[in-house]
Amino acid sequence: MAGRTIIPQADLDLLVADQINQRMAGSEIFTAYDITLGLRDANPGFDIPHDAVRRSVHAQMDTIIAKNDPGVVTFLEPDNVAMAETVTETLFKAIGGTGNVIMTQGALGHSGARKRAEGFRRALARHPNIKLLAEDTAEWDVNKTAKLWEDYLVKFPKIDAGFFHSDDMGLAASKVIKNAGRDIKLGSVDAMPEAIEAVKDGRLLVSVRNSSVRIHWGALVLGAMAATGTKNIPKYIQIDGPVVTKEIADGMAFMEAHFLL
Repeated sequence: MAGRTIIPQADLDLLVADQINQRMAGSEIFTAYDITLGLRDANPGFDIPHDAVRRSVHAQMDTIIAKNDPGVVTFLEPDNVAMAETVTETLFKAIGGTGNVIMTQGALGHSGARKRAEGFRRALARHPNIKLLAEDTAEWDVNKTAKLWEDYLVKFPKIDAGFFHSDDMGLAASKVIKNAGRDIKLGSVDAMPEAIEAVKDGRLLVSVRNSSVRIHWGALVLGAMAATGTKNIPKYIQIDGPVVTKEIADGMAFMEAHFLL
């Protein structure tokens, strides 16, 4: 991250809005990750975390939908509690059910972050021989994450595992850990393409797919169904996402590359 400039959130929101407008004008189907890649390609000297872009995309699309949609047909979301619990359980099994762990949280007011913390604590409650060293928030920020983990590595001589509310934060910590020559099992949420590559090469032990693809195409298909007369669409639909380990990482990467997961 050295030498890279952080884009203030207000400026990032404007860049995201421009990307959205361009893609919508061309009737392009896109995901938040497409926006992130577009911004990174256009601004190579800047640090552009995917989580910040994704939050901006979701907020702006919510506004666009609210202005143009006559009513809510259904609500699609992942099971944040189960995703976090499964990743945490995988980490704890990897360290033999004993040791020290740190949870790095997203923004504390974010509903997804709160549910991911709940899932982590559910798994932790089943493992009395695992000690929680810290559970600070990095507010989805990769630079705050790096600073937290630089401090942790000085303060705690033994850290066995780390759970992160997002891939971006997990990947930021993995760089700090590697530079310090430490070996710590890491797990995160989202299973973005970068995170799947990190699972394959060992920087992350595990991630879990928060499928923006299924959420977005599901909303599109269900909206079309409602517009053409389909009745009794449930008001709430839970979107599943697999746990990604090294054994299945290649398949998951293929599925994501073809917008199937």
